[in-house]
Amino acid sequence: MACSVREAPAVARELDRTLAYLELELSSEGVASRLAKAYIELVDRLEQHPLMYPPCSDKRLSERGYRKVVLSGTSYLVLYSVLGETVTIAHVFHQRSDYARFV
Repeated sequence: MACSVREAPAVARELDRTLAYLELELSSEGVASRLAKAYIELVDRLEQHPLMYPPCSDKRLSERGYRKVVLSGTSYLVLYSVLGETVTIAHVFHQRSDYARFV
């Protein structure tokens, strides 16, 4: 099943802020690069296999249709939902954050 993938408005801000923090504050260009690459690879996978990742373990988020995936080789996760043939990437968070509180 081929789907279209779109980003919620918050995603670009969250990703930009995170990449800038990693590069400028932590001087971790390698980590920032891995994160950007993992995100692009995720988008490609979601286009072909939108249901390959499980619903969120948080009941409230799961009931709202969110799925969660940890970006490969990073400490970051993505929340997304699927409606018909459209995947919406909703948020990018650090795994240690209380992300359920912010959604």
